[in-house]
Amino acid sequence: MKELGLKELPQLTYLYIFSDTGHDIAQTIQAQIKETLGVEIALESLEAKVFFDMQFEEGNNHFSFGGWTADYNDPMDFF
Repeated sequence: MKELGLKELPQLTYLYIFSDTGHDIAQTIQAQIKETLGVEIALESLEAKVFFDMQFEEGNNHFSFGGWTADYNDPMDFF
């Protein structure tokens, strides 16, 4: 922060895809960052298309979580 000339962090926002699981993960990350670093972060849930579009727009994404799972219950799905 000193190198950037900041006295305090700007508001940070964690983006996630709207779902119960996404919300649970977001709240856990929010709590851990607060506990470990003492930093408050905002949470913002988005529909999947908006979320993925924002990942590629410069300056719109502070941080987020993404993942991928198999489409079918078959090991070949990962190839």
